Amino acid sequence: MQTLAILFIGFSIFYAVILSLTHFRCENYKGQTFAQSMGIVILLSLVGLQMGNYFYLQEGSNFIHSAYYSAMLFSVAPAFYLFSKPLLKAENSYYPIQLIHALPIIMSVFIPHHVALPLSFIIGAAYLLWLAKSIYALRQQRGRFRIELFILATVFVIAVVVLILGLSLPLVSEHLFFTLYASAIGFAFLLISIVLS
Repeated sequence: MQTLAILFIGFSIFYAVILSLTHFRCENYKGQTFAQSMGIVILLSLVGLQMGNYFYLQEGSNFIHSAYYSAMLFSVAPAFYLFSKPLLKAENSYYPIQLIHALPIIMSVFIPHHVALPLSFIIGAAYLLWLAKSIYALRQQRGRFRIELFILATVFVIAVVVLILGLSLPLVSEHLFFTLYASAIGFAFLLISIVLS
């Protein structure tokens, strides 16, 4: 199982580079610079998480217990929200109140690691529910809604499984958790590659 996780980590890192060079180019995000930059923040956070997972699984590195790792954990969901909101709602205006989405990232450095993991997944699940609601509201305007809903449901199931694993960390070995978590991130990248193809 660890070998599969390592393969998924490698795929994630290299596919993130490909996405940043192909999908997140300026011509694809004309007038949506903030969404483009949030997409890059998502990629950087996921690559950082995957590198932390890799060094933990291969070398037993303690980086997964650091404040940096927690900050990356807490940055994915808000960055994804700020990335997808203007694309789904067709609005390009930003308000200072949206800085509230940075609170989990700022607070993460003060949260102990054993609390940070499950809490970041709970917050991520809440953002994922918002995304599901937003996509469902657009169902009449999207030709490929069934495919998107299936992929969203798959990502949601992955998030719930990771949340359950994160909450049961005292019962599940940390090594098994990070093996499965790295695989889940890699599988999400695989789903993204399928959607974009």
